[in-house]
Amino acid sequence: MADNPIKKAYLNHYAELRNSLKMRLGTYSQADDILHDTWIKLHQGRSMSEAKNPLAYLYRIAMNISASDFRRQEFFDLDTDALLHFADDTLGPEDHALVTDDIKQLNKALSGLSHRRRDILLSSRIYEVPHKDLAERFGISTRMIEKELKSALEYCCKHLDRELIQRFGPISDKNA
Repeated sequence: MADNPIKKAYLNHYAELRNSLKMRLGTYSQADDILHDTWIKLHQGRSMSEAKNPLAYLYRIAMNISASDFRRQEFFDLDTDALLHFADDTLGPEDHALVTDDIKQLNKALSGLSHRRRDILLSSRIYEVPHKDLAERFGISTRMIEKELKSALEYCCKHLDRELIQRFGPISDKNA
């Protein structure tokens, strides 16, 4: 193992990697989980000793694992079946059919977004995560979060043939 520069970089720079991941992910616990998965990936991987910058390579592996993990979280999955059942008791049959179609179209529009835009949209508008928290999570500026959110909303509105109604700032930032 000592001959493998990537594994050596992992061991020698663990604290640095952990701190960087904590800044991106929010907690040391999440950073530790990602680093653990990174270590496992290193042991499962083919010969990876050819990387020009082992530390950058490690960081990229960790961020890829983090992004995959983030996308798998059920918290950010829009449960369209739950939305359909929620509407069952409050609408008549004709209105229910319209709502059902809208929800299916929204789900289709969401699936057409990049993972980052979809996560930003759902986090901001459904789960009311403040823009500054999203900026830290994704390692980008709050202005970039706003641009990504606007693009996601425009895409969904276009896909649903709806007009985009602009509002200023996220609701949850008022209380932050």
